Amino acid sequence: MSFDPRRVLRPLQRATWAASLLGVAYLLWRFESFQAPAGLAPTVGLAPEERGILDLRPQTLGAGDIVLYADTSGLRHFARLQGAAGAEDVAPERWTATGDDGRPLEVPRAAVLGRVILVWPF
Repeated sequence: MSFDPRRVLRPLQRATWAASLLGVAYLLWRFESFQAPAGLAPTVGLAPEERGILDLRPQTLGAGDIVLYADTSGLRHFARLQGAAGAEDVAPERWTATGDDGRPLEVPRAAVLGRVILVWPF
């Protein structure tokens, strides 16, 4: 009895397609592209109308991160995190930040919709 590679080829092709589809689904679930609004303050760290990629499910946040958050009315804004609000904590629930209008504010961890991980250089 000899080995016939054609018997292995079809299952291997199906497994490759399945892994590729799962990978694409994960990327679509985890990341999103964005364009910064035109009236964005330079203190946030993004230029107006700059494009980039958001991590929609960030595991950790840190000082200096640029985040997209929802305010109490549901509007989406960008902010640069400064540090933990109140007592220092490993995973703070509230962050002090500089808002997209340049004013200081507090951002609850639950309001963070995503973290900027990449800004396109063009």
